[in-house]
Amino acid sequence: MSDQRKSLKVPGFPSSLSFGGYTDLTDLTGKDFVAAKASSIFRYAGTDGTGDLYTHVSSDESTKRTVQLAADVEAKVGKSVLPILVAYTTNLSLGDPNIPVKTAKEKGGREVPAAYILNPEFLGTCQQQNLSPDFAMPVREALRGALEYRAVKGDIPEDITNTLKGYVSAVNWVVRLVAHDVTFGWQANIWGSKTEADLREIAKQTVDYIKSLGVYTGAYAPDFLAIDRYEADDLTIRGYGNGYCYSPSEWERFYDFCSNLNSGLDVPVMPWQIPASRLPYKTEAVSYLEEEKW
Repeated sequence: MSDQRKSLKVPGFPSSLSFGGYTDLTDLTGKDFVAAKASSIFRYAGTDGTGDLYTHVSSDESTKRTVQLAADVEAKVGKSVLPILVAYTTNLSLGDPNIPVKTAKEKGGREVPAAYILNPEFLGTCQQQNLSPDFAMPVREALRGALEYRAVKGDIPEDITNTLKGYVSAVNWVVRLVAHDVTFGWQANIWGSKTEADLREIAKQTVDYIKSLGVYTGAYAPDFLAIDRYEADDLTIRGYGNGYCYSPSEWERFYDFCSNLNSGLDVPVMPWQIPASRLPYKTEAVSYLEEEKW
C-alpha cells in the first residue's frame, strides 16, 4: 500500500459522522426520520427485495417512493438526506437505475441522486465456498442480453470475462455506464471466513479475497464498502446465538473488523445494519434472550 491514503469522503454523504435508518414505506410522512435528523434512508430496491429473479421490473415503485421520501424529509430537516437502495444484481439486469436517478434529480435536486449497496451476502458466500476468481460462470452473454433489453448502448470491455471476477467487473462497469452519478458499494460479512482465528486474521482473509476478485480496482471501482453486522437485535436468540461480534461487550470487535477492512482495502467503509431497537449497556448482564426483535 502506498503512503498516500485515499480520502474517506464519499460522494453524496456528509463529511461528518452521520446515520440513517430503514423504511418499510408504511409512513410516508417521514416524521421519525425528521425527528431523528437522519442523513440517509435505506430501502431494498425492486419488487421482492432480492433481485426479482426471472422478472424484468419495468418500474421500481419501491425505489421511487424511497427517493421521494428522502426528498420530503430533506426539505423538512434542511440538510441533505440520501436515499440508499439495497440492490441484488445476480441476473445482471440491475432493474433500471435510470428511474431512481431521474426521480431523485427531479425531486431532490442533489448532485448525487442516490446510493446503492450491491449484493448483500454475495462476497461472503463466495468466500465461504472458496470460489476462486476464475470460477466459471456465464457473464458476457447475459450482460449483452440485459443491455439489449434495457436499450442501453455500450461496448462490453474485454476484461469482463466469463468468470466470477468478470462478473464483479461487469456489475461495476454497468453501474457506471447507466447510473454514473450515483454512489455505490459492495457489501462484506464478518462470517465470510470459516476460520475461528483472531478477528484481525479474519479481516485479512476477507481483504485478500475481495482483492482477488478486483472489486475495488480498475476504472469502474465502487465508492465504499458496506459491512454487515446482522440485522437482529443483540438480546434475541437470532442475534446473540450467532456468536460473532454480538452481546453487550462485543461492539468493539465489530468496529475493529471494520477498521481492518478499511485499512486493508484503503476504501471508505459503512458499518451497516446495526440493530438499534434494543441496545444493551456494556455492563448489562445477559439473563434472558428475547424470541422476537423489539
